[in-house]
Amino acid sequence: LLYSIPQQTAVPITEEILDRLADHPNLVGVKDSAGDWEYTLRLIQRYPHLKIFPGSDYLIGKGYTHGAAGSISGGANPFPELVVAVRNGHYSD
Repeated sequence: LLYSIPQQTAVPITEEILDRLADHPNLVGVKDSAGDWEYTLRLIQRYPHLKIFPGSDYLIGKGYTHGAAGSISGGANPFPELVVAVRNGHYSD
């Protein structure tokens, strides 16, 4: 699983990088913590064989609506019930 958090690493996981790695047998997905919904949506649509996980808690609901594999959420630690409710479709923003 690639972890994209360019605001901390200054090295984004670009579509060019993913194009080169997308068929690697050990790559199963991306945790996208950049917080850019348009980019996350492009990943979901462009790489349907990869599991895309929004890392931003603000994008979890949109991610589930548009086919994200799940979320890797910091907010799930203190508020697991809320994150589960979003996953189950019982909460919207």
